[in-house]
Amino acid sequence: KPQKLGWLGLRHLGPKQVLGRYSLHVHMGYDAVHGTTVEGAVAYDTGNHAFVPHLSDGITFTDCVVHDSVKQAFWWDPAGDGQSAGDVPSNEIVWDRCVASLLDFGEGPEDGHSNAGFMMGAGHGNVARNCVAVGVRGKSEGATGFQWHAGSNDETHPWVFEDNLAHNNTHSGLFY
Repeated sequence: KPQKLGWLGLRHLGPKQVLGRYSLHVHMGYDAVHGTTVEGAVAYDTGNHAFVPHLSDGITFTDCVVHDSVKQAFWWDPAGDGQSAGDVPSNEIVWDRCVASLLDFGEGPEDGHSNAGFMMGAGHGNVARNCVAVGVRGKSEGATGFQWHAGSNDETHPWVFEDNLAHNNTHSGLFY
């Protein structure tokens, strides 16, 4: 059933030691959550990904902010071992006027070198519009404002990517 969430603050959520614990995680909602809106949500001082639509369709995030947090802010579950990107799609996800700022990659042995404000994944009808990624830190070129997983933006499932801005990140503005 579609939900409407708005104007809330999420702080000290998503401990990185616990897989799947994120500030706002819509987990395997598929089409049942189509029409869900998240507006004006702010996640800050988080220990893991903040906004995660995992195998869930038709969710719109508007005016959402992630600040002073760890790992990819707006995140997408990648394909696991033995899966292709198309095995884990989220469809018709919209990130509109969202901000990812001051993100670190973590210092633990399990933390990689890449990081992103916005991680684009597989699916159809997905949109990133009027978003900003600033101050994304990491140790490799994968530390970027906007990043696409392999197989997430092919000719059959392109992302609409309009009027976004990336600046003052450790490395690239975009990484594909």
